[in-house]
Amino acid sequence: MVRSIRLAGVGLLVCAAISTVGCGGRGSVSGTVKHKNGKPVMSGIVNLIASDNMPYSTTINRDGSYTVLDVPAGPAKIGVISPNPSPNAGAGGRAGGRTRASGQNTLAKDKGARGGTATTPPPAPEELVKGWFPIKDSYADPQASGLEVTVQSGSQTPYNIEVE
Repeated sequence: MVRSIRLAGVGLLVCAAISTVGCGGRGSVSGTVKHKNGKPVMSGIVNLIASDNMPYSTTINRDGSYTVLDVPAGPAKIGVISPNPSPNAGAGGRAGGRTRASGQNTLAKDKGARGGTATTPPPAPEELVKGWFPIKDSYADPQASGLEVTVQSGSQTPYNIEVE
C-alpha cells in the first residue's frame, strides 16, 4: 500500500514536470519557398501556428530559403506572404510623399500627425523588385492555406513550400 502511494506520488511529479516543460520539446523548421515553376520567392514572411497555438515567423531570404527557430514539437500550420517590394506598390501606386520644387521628399521633412517626423523607408533592392511575383492570397492565412508540417523535437524539420 505504501509503495503504491509512493509510485502514485512519483507519477504525479512526472506529470507535473511534463506539463510545465512541455512533453514534445522544441525544434526548427526550414526549407525553401518556391513557385510551382521552380522560381524562388525572394522576399516575404513564413508564419507558423504551432502546437501551442502561438505564431512563429521568419523572413524569406533572397534564395527562397527560410528557417523558423524554437518551435514547439507537434503539428504546425503554415502561411506565406510576399508583398510587392516595389516602391510604387502601395496607396494607388504612389511611391510616397509629394516632391517639393526643391526636389526633397515631403515625407522626409513634414511632421507626422502626432508630431513626429515621418520618413519613407529605403527602397527595396532592384533585384527584389525585378524578381518579385505575386502569390495567391490563400497562402497568407496559416489556418486556411492547407500547408502543414509536423515539427520534430530537437532537430531541424525540412519543409519545402510550393506556392502558386
